This record gives sequence, structure tokens and C-alpha cells, in this order.
Amino acid sequence: MYNLNYRINSKILAEYVWQSDKGLKSKSRTLEFEVNRIEDLPKWQYAGGSGEESEFILVPRAVFRDPFRTEKDILVFCDRYLGNGEPHPLNTRAPALKIFEQTEKQVPMFGIEQEYVMTKDGVTPLGFPGSENVSKSVPRPEGPHYCGVGYTNILGRPLAEQHYRYCINAGVNICGINAELLHGQWEYQIGICTGIEAGDHLWVARYIMERLGEEHGIIINYDPKPVEGKEWSASGLHVNFSTHDMREEDGYKNIINGIERLKIHHSTHLQLFGEGNEKRLSGESLEKFTYGVADRSASIRITQDVFDAKKGYFEDRRPASNADPFVVTSALVKAVCLHEEDVPHRKMQVPEAKLETTNQKTGDKRESLRPHHGEDRRVEA
Repeated sequence: MYNLNYRINSKILAEYVWQSDKGLKSKSRTLEFEVNRIEDLPKWQYAGGSGEESEFILVPRAVFRDPFRTEKDILVFCDRYLGNGEPHPLNTRAPALKIFEQTEKQVPMFGIEQEYVMTKDGVTPLGFPGSENVSKSVPRPEGPHYCGVGYTNILGRPLAEQHYRYCINAGVNICGINAELLHGQWEYQIGICTGIEAGDHLWVARYIMERLGEEHGIIINYDPKPVEGKEWSASGLHVNFSTHDMREEDGYKNIINGIERLKIHHSTHLQLFGEGNEKRLSGESLEKFTYGVADRSASIRITQDVFDAKKGYFEDRRPASNADPFVVTSALVKAVCLHEEDVPHRKMQVPEAKLETTNQKTGDKRESLRPHHGEDRRVEA
């Protein structure tokens, strides 16, 4: 007779997680040894299914506790390589890592705000007509849902709270959650993370959310414009970014210099910062690059406390909720720290950037890169 307790307790279950062109994927393996370093973990050959590459190699890059299993078990975030050792064409981590290695002395730090929408069918937000829990023909207007309390205002809290706890248990650097403007829309914040870690932690947080969605019968929607119409909020991936020089005394001039560098790359960055982002960013303002103090409608926001302290970080509000954090964070670092012009292009064609500044505190507010729902009503952190 087998000693089942011994078999379970003497082994480690490792869930290998990776990005694919069809979303996140994972598979499990049993390890017969204790894992003390990332180098202890074996690479793993993966044979793609129908419509995928026939074979590639999963290379472990980051390890987290597995919150779905015992405390000994682990999540292993991997990137993909071809049989010849070259990064897979869809491996966005490898080129990002090269950029971070070149800028290591600047110690780039990130805080990322991930907005998402909970749905039952992959499209309709909880609380909207067509969702299981709503029979009305017209959804409730925005307003009460943001940081709201009570069943009439909030849907999906059990999943959001469980995700928060599971990320903490896994060792994901999650620092907060809140309900957003749209019914069924939530946000969690990842950070502060240094360099490549920001992408690792956000992708694992997304994986944990998708897994919990299986248990709750919820499909997570990362569409940057989940509901058509200017009266409904969009979903973004706001990125707070700083370098060592920005965080030093009198670092404000370096913040402004960095923002001016982003202006040069604005058109290219919009192509990199998520699919369908043009639905989220409205009209003529799409082609303009703006920044301002305490202005949530600008491309780049400088918080009031940073302006007062004359050092700190800035917030890039352009990325869409479905953006790849490796692409976004490395593009920011490349533009600000390496002063290069050759960030690769993607699909969406955007006119040449124009620079305009705004300052809500002085009331000087010009046209800016604005979400469809108009001026952002979120409260300052």
C-alpha cells in the first residue's frame, strides 16, 4: 500500500506559466528536489497543439509560491525559446531584459495599475443588460461604483478580494485594489518593482486572476473599451515610472527631460501600448502628446506631491489595459534612458506627436489625450 502522505509531502508541484499568442498557458510537473535558486529549475520542452509551433523550450525566469496548492508548491513564470536557442518571435521578455540590463545603473522602478472588467460571457460587464444578475434594459450610470460599497454599487468583490489575497500569498508585489467607475470594473496595483520584475509580477497576477475566474465562473475582459459610448469608462494600464536621477533631490528637471523624450516617441508608443487603444483614446487628441500637474486627462500626469517635492516619478496614462507590460516598461526605459529613436513599430498608424502641456492647478487646460468618458473622476491616491 502506498504512503500517500509521504508521496505528496516529499515532492514539489511546479506549475510552469508562459505567454502565448492565445493568452496565458500553464502545465504542471513534479520535482523530486528542493528549489533554492531559479537555476535549479529545469527547462521544459513544449509541443504546441493544433495551430501552434510544433516545439519550443520553456525557460524558467521567476518563481512564486503557488496559492492554489500547498505552501511548498511553486508557480514558475517562463519565457519561450526556439530549438536553436533563439528567443521565440513572440517572446517580449527577452528584448525587454536586454534594455533593462543596459540601464541597470539608472534603477528604473515601476508601479502598474491594471484595470479589468468582470463578465460572464467575455463581453458584457457584470451589472449590464445581458449579464446573469441584471434584467433591466438600461444599466445604472457611472458614479456610485467607484470605490463603492453595497450590492447596488458593487459586483465582483469576492473575486477581487480573493485575487488580492492569493497574490500576497504567492509573493506577487501587489499593493492595492479598488472598484472602478464602470459596474463590474476593478483595478489592482502592482509595485513598486524594479526593471524586468514589473512584467514578471503583472503577468503572474494576471494568471492568478484567470485561474480564479475558472472557480467563480467569471471571464476577465481586458478590452480597452469594454462598452461602446462616451458615457462609459475605458480600461487602462497606467504605469508609474521613475529613474534614480528622478528620485534624487532636485530630480524634477530629470522628470521633465524624461517626459520630453517620450514626446519624440509618442506615435510609436501608441502602436506598442495595446490592441484597440484607439477606441479608448478619443478623436484629435489621439495625435497630441500632453503632460500636466494633477491632470488625469493628460498623456503624462505629474502628481501634485511630486511637483511640490520636486522629485519622484511620472504616470504614463497612455497604455491600454491589454498592453504587454514587458513592451511598455522597456519602451519607456529605452526612450528615457537610452535616448534611441528605433523602438519597433506595430500595426496602428498615428500622426506625428504634438506637445501641449496642462496644469489643472492653474486652470490652464488645453486639449489633451483623453479617455472617452471625459475628465477622469478618480480620486488622488
